[in-house]
Amino acid sequence: MSVSATLMVAMLMATCGYAAEAQAEDPQTEEVQTEEVQAEERLAEARLAENALAAGDAVKTLTAIDPDCLAIETSFARYDLNRLAALTPAAPRWRAQQAFRLAAAHLADDDRRAAGVVLKDSLPGLNKALKQDPDNVELLLLAVMLDGQYVLVNRWRFLHNGLRGLRRMNRAAELDPANPRLALIEGTAKLLMPAVLGGSGSEAITTFEAARRDTALCADGEWAQVDILTWLGRAHQEAGEEALANAVFTAARALDPENHWLARELAGGGYEWQDAEHFQAPN
Repeated sequence: MSVSATLMVAMLMATCGYAAEAQAEDPQTEEVQTEEVQAEERLAEARLAENALAAGDAVKTLTAIDPDCLAIETSFARYDLNRLAALTPAAPRWRAQQAFRLAAAHLADDDRRAAGVVLKDSLPGLNKALKQDPDNVELLLLAVMLDGQYVLVNRWRFLHNGLRGLRRMNRAAELDPANPRLALIEGTAKLLMPAVLGGSGSEAITTFEAARRDTALCADGEWAQVDILTWLGRAHQEAGEEALANAVFTAARALDPENHWLARELAGGGYEWQDAEHFQAPN
């Protein structure tokens, strides 16, 4: 249950307790309830409230799935680049997400030219959207990731795209420090950077763990969960923590069993699938 739901349950428990005490002190009441009965009733009421809130959270998660996000993420996860490129999302956020995923796939295949074409076509529209909505955290962080990809395509773009991306990331961190996309960027940087530049495997693990949630694809902003778990598993591997890496990869596999990029990561690490949920770690 979410933190907000937990707080609401606590408030409901306090309200129920106050009402019960007031009733017991009312001289008009014919039967005086014992403390044990009152406690049982409060517990039952709290459980009912908790169940109702949990049901509400589930409905929120189901209704929060955006069809454009789902189409983009599913196409990317299945490595269906033709379908991914053919999508026409309306919102600037999802157009940027589409570009980010396409460029990521091309970079993974070492096709910098194709990635550069995607980025060159997408960045002007995203920058225009940010001028209209400069404090949109999702747009800011997507711009950070696209700028970072542009630097990978052309290292001479670092002074422009790299530094602009850093400014945007700092602004996003001020607006929404708990954003999972921000955690993915920060954790990845911590894991990949050398120690002399501030890199730290243990800090990367802490960052990924803070953003880890067992949520469905594209549900209520949790688009990056398989990514976060994959990077968390890699961080545990590099720390020599194979048991923890196995547990994390299994959790990622449960969220998206057919994810191409997760399978590719595991195959590169020497893992062999045993069945749908378990696999043999490398010796």
